[in-house]
Amino acid sequence: MSQEWKIAACPHDCPGGCIMEARYDVSSDRLQTRRLEKDLGVDGFCPKGLRWFTRRNHPSRLLTPLLRGEESFYPISWQRAWDLWAAALEKGLQRGGPLGNAFYRSAGSLYFSKNLLAAVHGALGGYTTSIGNLCSSAGNQGLRNCFSQVPVLPREEILQKGRSLLLWGKNIVENHRSLVPLAGELRRRGGSMGVLEIRSTPTVSWADRSWSVIPGGDCFLAAWLCHKLLREKEAFPGWFQRVANAEEFVTFVESLQEGELLSAGGISREEACSLYEWLLESAPVTHCLGYGIQRYLHGETQSWWVAALAVLLGAFEAPGRGLVFGKNEMALFPSSLLEEPSSKRSFPESQFWHALAQASPPVHTLGIFCANPVKQAPGGGDIAQAIRNLPFSVCLDVTLTETARCCSLVLPSTFFFEEGPDWRGSYGHSFLCRTEAILPPPGECLGDLAILEGVRKTLGLSLSPEALRHSMDSLLLERTDMEKIHPSVYAWREQNFWEESSSFAKLPLRLPSPHPFEEPVKRLNSSEELRLITCHVGEYINGQNWDLPEQERIPISLSTEDAKRFGLSSGSRVRLWNSKNPCGISGEVLIDPRMGSGYCAVPQGGSRINSLTDPLVSPGYGVPFSESFVRVRIEKEC
Repeated sequence: MSQEWKIAACPHDCPGGCIMEARYDVSSDRLQTRRLEKDLGVDGFCPKGLRWFTRRNHPSRLLTPLLRGEESFYPISWQRAWDLWAAALEKGLQRGGPLGNAFYRSAGSLYFSKNLLAAVHGALGGYTTSIGNLCSSAGNQGLRNCFSQVPVLPREEILQKGRSLLLWGKNIVENHRSLVPLAGELRRRGGSMGVLEIRSTPTVSWADRSWSVIPGGDCFLAAWLCHKLLREKEAFPGWFQRVANAEEFVTFVESLQEGELLSAGGISREEACSLYEWLLESAPVTHCLGYGIQRYLHGETQSWWVAALAVLLGAFEAPGRGLVFGKNEMALFPSSLLEEPSSKRSFPESQFWHALAQASPPVHTLGIFCANPVKQAPGGGDIAQAIRNLPFSVCLDVTLTETARCCSLVLPSTFFFEEGPDWRGSYGHSFLCRTEAILPPPGECLGDLAILEGVRKTLGLSLSPEALRHSMDSLLLERTDMEKIHPSVYAWREQNFWEESSSFAKLPLRLPSPHPFEEPVKRLNSSEELRLITCHVGEYINGQNWDLPEQERIPISLSTEDAKRFGLSSGSRVRLWNSKNPCGISGEVLIDPRMGSGYCAVPQGGSRINSLTDPLVSPGYGVPFSESFVRVRIEKEC
């Protein structure tokens, strides 16, 4: 016997926002799935998304609340867990007022209900939390610098009016599969796909044209292209009409030296000119920003200059010439449900953990939701110690993650298909999905809001997280600006920023130093160090890889020149290390002839990678992972 088919939307923090249908077959105790691409034009789950369904009965899944003992965790009842958490929150209020209780949430799920997780802390008067995020903060800040908002260019608009794509460090074949069919359609209509990269990727092989830059060099290349467009009078006619500082911008660009820009971008003049000609011949070109190009101390400047280039190429005047990065996938969340707490303290995402130890008033209690910062965030070893040093910490998760192991209390949460109703938007398409529970959770697992419901009852608070969820559901169902295109999928017309008559730009009047890494990053010996570049991979989202075999040695990509300089070859076993982790991490060399010298590339989210990264902060509260440096040595036991 099987239940009816229900919508399932992948919770991953991923541009795809993939949608499927699923149902529970009682007789086989299995989840069945089917795709909806033909009906909706949106991808079904990729392999990393499909793993959610096989995780349901994973042997490492948590099934009961766990309390830390002297030697290990041991199971306790839910009421005991709620009593402990509630008592800790009350003590936090006594010690430091509302700011004595900290709330930390990351992007482990993009379901709308996750916006309600701070409700209990808010009902207690406020909390300490983080600001910014691990991926897009710096890039978003650069776009806000330029346009006062993060501009939206709907996918349908690109499909109807676009022609070519230029991917600025965006590895869509591996990490943004939903763009590949769109690119294929543009190709069939005569468009061309170009990519700028610092290394070899599947997208480089797939693209029609590719160009190499050095890490952090994209803004200098974009500035050179702006310089050439203005000098040769090839900028789109009327580009300046909606630019607030057009004359100042022209004056600044004309003052730049071409040779210095190309050197800082790490590209030859011949290659840069071929890109320039391609941009003109392949127009209209849509610029697609990757997340890697903004993981620098000047990350916001990177996206700002690419935005300026798009404006000069006619982003406001001609359809299909705009720019896409991300967007607010929760734009339709009914924010009226939540009141801003009377007391709130925010620390930058990257330095949140360091700030906890020095906070005044002090933090007594920390709640961690949808996050594994010990594995994902920079300075993982320090984060683990910061959590252990707190008087009380609680983590809600589905397994005993690296972060959960540091906490006082660990509570077993559910998967997205075990709870509801809930909603999911996307920055890859313009649909909203309404999801419901497809099957009951195993053991004693509860949804995050159900867990918080127990805390609020124990505290005697009137505000109900579960009631907020149902109010959210009702408000969304009552909207009249969404078209129901499937029993549980709704389309809404997003405003196209580039067609709005009120949209304008303020273009950059500065460039970073070509060598911005001397300070505040402390380096050991620059002649022997490599810049550490951590890259998204297709197998998992950041550190959410607990159900994959642990790699004994991570792949470390090096240029041919650096491999020769260090006496290494493909397959050499080495250790990457720095002052933050003198023992280092074990890896195996891959020689990438496309890479330049002075940096290495490793998969993000692997075991102990972030023990090598620095907790720096870039404008917009970004996390500049790519400003860390490492040394390499032949592997020996530490």
